[in-house]
Parts: sequence; C-alpha cells; structure tokens
Amino acid sequence: MDLGEVLIDRFKMTGLPQFHPYFRTPLTDLGSHMISHQSGGMCRDFEMRAVECVEAYGTHKAETLCRDYMDDLFECVHGDKARKRHEAMQAERKRQVAAGLRSKEDMYPVQARVEGY
Repeated sequence: MDLGEVLIDRFKMTGLPQFHPYFRTPLTDLGSHMISHQSGGMCRDFEMRAVECVEAYGTHKAETLCRDYMDDLFECVHGDKARKRHEAMQAERKRQVAAGLRSKEDMYPVQARVEGY
C-alpha cells in the first residue's frame, strides 16, 4: 500500500478534518478561511455540501450517510481519479505506438486553432 492509499484510507475513516482553535478571538475568525476551501477555490461547493450533510446528520451517522459527499470533496481536493485516468490514457497511447497501431506523430490528436470554430 503506497502513501496515497494510506492517506485516502485515513481521510475516509476520519471524515472531514476538524480544526478547532483553543481560544476563540476575532483573529481566529479572520484566519478561518485559510483552513477551508471557501476562499475562492473550485472545491467550495463540494465542501459546503459535505459540511451541510454532516451538520444535518451528525458526525456519527455522517460517516455512512455522507460518504458520497466526502468522496467528491476528496477527489476535488486531491484529483486522484483524474490523475489515474490521465496516466491510463498516456499508457494506452504509448502501447498503441509500440504495437504499430498509431504513428508517433498521431500519438496525440490535432488541436484546433485558437481562433477557429
């Protein structure tokens, strides 16, 4: 089991990471956006859905009922499935070139011109 799988298992067991300050001050409120995905990232909608689900069902029931939301958030943050899909496509193209099914020049599709429609 590699490090990525260990981190995924640990994330899925614990659910959403929880950060609680020792002392609540206005400064903790000002810095709270730094430990979430709400400050303009592309994962803020996934995080909101996951947090709302956890708030609705509680932390114990959320482990089973909110699993899909947690998985979506984890994929958005880390991009493991997209990276593995990209690597599989690269390997398939290289295999086709090695087998002679595709020429090295045709390894990638021709990109459209920027101004072309």
